[in-house]
Amino acid sequence: MPQAKPIISDDTVAALTGASICPYVTLTGSVDCSSSPPIDIAAVSTLAHKAGAVVVVDNVFATPLLQKPLAFGADIVVYSATKHIDGQGRCLGGVILGTAKYINETLQPFIRHTGPSLSPVNAWILLKGLETLDLRLQRHCDSAEKVAKALQGHAKLNDVLYPTLRDFPQVDLAKKQMKSGGSIISIDLKGGKDASFRFLNALKLVLISNNLGDSKSLATHPMTTTHQRLTAEQKAAQGITPGLVRLSIVNLAGMPSIVYGLFGLGMFVMFLNMGQSLAAGWFTLGSWPLPIVIIAST
Repeated sequence: MPQAKPIISDDTVAALTGASICPYVTLTGSVDCSSSPPIDIAAVSTLAHKAGAVVVVDNVFATPLLQKPLAFGADIVVYSATKHIDGQGRCLGGVILGTAKYINETLQPFIRHTGPSLSPVNAWILLKGLETLDLRLQRHCDSAEKVAKALQGHAKLNDVLYPTLRDFPQVDLAKKQMKSGGSIISIDLKGGKDASFRFLNALKLVLISNNLGDSKSLATHPMTTTHQRLTAEQKAAQGITPGLVRLSIVNLAGMPSIVYGLFGLGMFVMFLNMGQSLAAGWFTLGSWPLPIVIIAST
């Protein structure tokens, strides 16, 4: 597990207090375990505002339900509504939140002059998605946390990254800012790229895609997809290793479907109780035996 780094580095302080600064400070304020720790939104906002900057937070990984950046001092919050808000991979869309002054005086004129408007059907789909976001996200988060805890300490893994795990570098900050850990887990497999590709190629039901928050559990290899344009030094600085795999966990069909999707049929399960009960066992993914805890319904 990587050591906790300062939430605000000396370089950040210098950049925000120098003679010439960018008028906007953009943060990935929610936790993308594949590339960055959570950022102290309140601390950065205080520092940025002293320098006269506007704080923009990309909150897509947390969604509006798990984290509210405006309450921590951010000025603008953006979302890719294509992710959790739609939740079924049906359309493209985005959301921008801010003060009434910003919306009326800045955003609306920009939209009027440039035309980035949603189609009526896409707007309708996203509104319908909001109706079930709370229920879907709760299931996603519960399932992701169970899978993350079950994978901790496995001999084939260098690391398991999930915001609410006790040994996550910024766990205290994550719990302060977020109501739950979200639906994203990252695992770092021993053996580098070859090992991660064997894992991905052996997946059952889980699709290989760099999307997230869909109605299907998804997996991606950040080094060769989402972060492939970065230099080797930039990847290393963000913790993007050859063995890193990002998992977007979904539990709309129940935990057994996730277990099958990730680990296949080669499984040994010891049932502790009948009905809704915890079941522990070993699930073999080819030559990869992985422990998991599931909720078994009988």
